[in-house]
Amino acid sequence: MIKPEIAMIVPVTGATPSQRLNLESLMRQKGASYQVIMVVADRSDEALSVSEDLSQRYPHSRVVIAGKAEHCSQKNWNLIAGVQSVEGSVDVLVFCDSGHRAHDSWLSGLIKPITEGAMVSSGYHQVYSEKKGIFVNAQAVCVQFLSQIRKLPGCRQTWGGATAIRADCFDSLKVIELWSTNIVDDVSLSWLLSQHKIGIAIPDQPDLATNLSNQSVTGLQKWLIRQWAYLKYIHPLLWLLTGLVSYLASSLVCGSLLLAGSSVFFFWGSPLLFASGTVLLCFILFVSVLYKKHPEPGNLLHWYFASLIALLLSTTSHLASMIKNEIEWSGISYRVTMRGRVTMIIRPNSDMEITEKS
Repeated sequence: MIKPEIAMIVPVTGATPSQRLNLESLMRQKGASYQVIMVVADRSDEALSVSEDLSQRYPHSRVVIAGKAEHCSQKNWNLIAGVQSVEGSVDVLVFCDSGHRAHDSWLSGLIKPITEGAMVSSGYHQVYSEKKGIFVNAQAVCVQFLSQIRKLPGCRQTWGGATAIRADCFDSLKVIELWSTNIVDDVSLSWLLSQHKIGIAIPDQPDLATNLSNQSVTGLQKWLIRQWAYLKYIHPLLWLLTGLVSYLASSLVCGSLLLAGSSVFFFWGSPLLFASGTVLLCFILFVSVLYKKHPEPGNLLHWYFASLIALLLSTTSHLASMIKNEIEWSGISYRVTMRGRVTMIIRPNSDMEITEKS
């Protein structure tokens, strides 16, 4: 596959200050032959005006109205509508989001592993902020941690913001059938690939940039709960094991901080202080590695504090995901059962609840 024909599917919703620039960065990719399909749920979506304007300026792009999802997440429904509206024959399907900015050779870098024989290639992103608020930094730490973990053998996962898959592989796996009743695109696709023993290539190129102007503790916790919930329903054993690791890490780090701080008033003995010092040193070294890996991490002390916040919020969010029976995404709540199957969709300002597909 020397120069494949590519269809890029971009679900778009709402309006953000960086949305136009993000979408334009996807339109201006060099070294690839591709079409861009921007998908919105309906004509009332705020993203429609920007999408239609860009489709007029870039002839290789167009807008598709998906309609409201009935048996899966709205994003999955948008992706399905985008795939079904692809024009002509394509070799590779690329899925990405409108919330990230790409450098001009990102697409050619993403599909390079596929041109070399891989079935699936998936990149990732890094969080940036001009204001460098503590909770933006905490999310940057979480994302950086995930970006490093997913590079390890046995831990590779697709990410919906930057995934390329051969079109024939996509069809043979019946991905549309999976997505049509599922809550999430990337985690469910990773599960499906693992069932068929298909590997995921990680492209050797810079990650996409996610520019967050601000983040709140509530917003960050909602994002974390959603990540945990996906694992809970699709990879329950992984959800349990990683949750236990999170509890252990939080207990060790917080306990060591309390011991070290209270040693001014109490004598705990050398063995306890040595143990707490070792734990804190390991935490600092690990966080420093993440700091070094981030392109623009900002102030080191802020990064350390944000890492502690990220660890604590990750743990409390896992606890919250235990009792959570709904997943909220872009203002819509979904009730989900095992393997991520949607059983009910609850939209705001509506009494109508749409139940599971028979």
